Amino acid sequence: MHYVHAHGTATQLNDRHEANLIEQIFPHKVAVSSTKGATGHALGASGALGAAFCLMAIEHQILPPCVGLNEAEFDLDLVRYSRESQVENVLCLSFGFGGQNAALVLSRV
Repeated sequence: MHYVHAHGTATQLNDRHEANLIEQIFPHKVAVSSTKGATGHALGASGALGAAFCLMAIEHQILPPCVGLNEAEFDLDLVRYSRESQVENVLCLSFGFGGQNAALVLSRV
């Protein structure tokens, strides 16, 4: 995996659990960001926005940044500024109210 688009709600409990999940699945540090700092939380549309950012990252080979991130709380490769990167496979995480959760894997064909 080259990039994880985190759900990233900027809440302590959710972000801590999501960071722990990413660290367990990808122990060799994968690039991670959430775009909610730029778009806000679009509720039901946030998963679609995340997928769109992932598809653009694959197409343009540029990782989107965590807008507004000042200090990292987790030991992840957090993308603070957009950066060029080889992006072939991405994981888009989307968590909803009441346990409506999804993980979408997208790849360049």
